[in-house]
Amino acid sequence: MKSFLTLLAALLALCALGFLLGSYESDVYRKLLLWIALGLSFNFLFGISGQVAFSHFVFLGFGAY
Repeated sequence: MKSFLTLLAALLALCALGFLLGSYESDVYRKLLLWIALGLSFNFLFGISGQVAFSHFVFLGFGAY
């Protein structure tokens, strides 16, 4: 439980960091968080469960458009 609370506190601190940065740095930081989320979902889908699905590219493309 202690490691979960530590992870939660670190996640909240990283999310709050976006409010302290300037406009350009905030944009880069937001894109970095999106790529991290995409990478984690790829790791879960391909690495852990062994399923092959390329719908992540479509959903990321719709969001970027």
